Amino acid sequence: MKKTSVLFSAVARSSGFRQIRKKGVFVSLRNGVFSILVGVVLASPMTVYGLVNILKLDISPALTAQDASWLTGGIAEANVRDTMSFEGFERGLFQDSMESAVGNYVPAKASVLLANAAVQRLFISASSSLFGWPCYPTYYGSTKLYSPAHVALAEMPMLDETKVVASDVFEKGTRRFGAALAELAKKYPEKNFCVVVADRTSTSSVNPAFSLVSNRLSTDECANFLQRQVTALDNVSVVAKTYDDTEEYYGFFYPTDHHWNGYGALDAARGVVSAGMLGDIEDPVSAIDFGELFFNGTLSRRGLLCLNRPPIIEPVFDVRSMSVEEGASSYFKYLFAVNGSNELEHQELRAEYNFYGEWYGGDRSVRISNAAGGEKSKALLICDSYGDAFRWAIAGQYKELYCEMQLKKASYTASDLESWISGYDCEDVYLVAWAGNFAHMKDE
Repeated sequence: MKKTSVLFSAVARSSGFRQIRKKGVFVSLRNGVFSILVGVVLASPMTVYGLVNILKLDISPALTAQDASWLTGGIAEANVRDTMSFEGFERGLFQDSMESAVGNYVPAKASVLLANAAVQRLFISASSSLFGWPCYPTYYGSTKLYSPAHVALAEMPMLDETKVVASDVFEKGTRRFGAALAELAKKYPEKNFCVVVADRTSTSSVNPAFSLVSNRLSTDECANFLQRQVTALDNVSVVAKTYDDTEEYYGFFYPTDHHWNGYGALDAARGVVSAGMLGDIEDPVSAIDFGELFFNGTLSRRGLLCLNRPPIIEPVFDVRSMSVEEGASSYFKYLFAVNGSNELEHQELRAEYNFYGEWYGGDRSVRISNAAGGEKSKALLICDSYGDAFRWAIAGQYKELYCEMQLKKASYTASDLESWISGYDCEDVYLVAWAGNFAHMKDE
């Protein structure tokens, strides 16, 4: 009996030892594989960085962060050489620049950024549904909002690109612009001035978050600040293109971008007709369907949310009798090309993330000549990026249209405004921008 018990104990110990040993091998193998994977993940950006910058190899874009170049957090500026010193190392500047430089070579970085934001949205949407919010941030800390009811994106109300601006700043700057324009209108009574205040989700009353935010202004209110400054002048008019319904708004604006589409630009131009500066604008005779091309604009790339909406449809602007100077022709090649819409579809990420700029020519100052122009001779358009599409809506009524992208400046003065206007001998002057860019005027 004692021998049997001893034998049983020995067998049990032997079996247990073998199980422990097998478990130990498994744990070691698991840890080894995990360590290798972690090493690969950590080393891969440095490896790609070395292959591209040291060995000068031409590697596949799939192995780089190229696809993330349009996205928030995608590609960062890095001056490694400028910070390569004892002082730079001591202050941490070298480490930061090196981290940014290597981070620009993370394989499939776009997928990582979008997936990470998607995971965060799962938690945000879950908590949002408990409170019944009509929209919510696209990721933690994002200033871009997603509206499930409209399958569209919006900005945080009173957003000036990446920062939220107080309403008093908007009001003061806008009134200052109106006062400066009034003085110019008196000084140049032979010119007609028209201010077009474009709607935008950051100042639009149809923004799902508009009623949830305090200390904000609407596009109409900003237009009223301008109107009060010029109300006694016959040669100045102010047009605010705003909408009362969210669905209507997204019919004239892209659901993934802050810009209006071609139909929105036409709608704004029709608002100018009542000011007497334009003749009647007829409906476009046809439209362009961009087929397989999806458009994820500024709000998508900064909000890390690609909606992949149905294909884009734009009005056909008749540019057959128009031309631009040779130096700018490359920026408008798709709009002027016979088969431009098909050519643009093959521009991959550039077209997918920046269709508005690619199709309408981007933020380029340009002179548009029209051999079949109307009775009026010359006009001047001073604008921000909303002028990209607006210029084509009004170009048909002038022999020459000069476009200056001056309202995109971070700040400007009344003297700057006068220099822009006095530099051209034009009878009609259009000032087209969203409310925030009129508010950029500063004191002398």
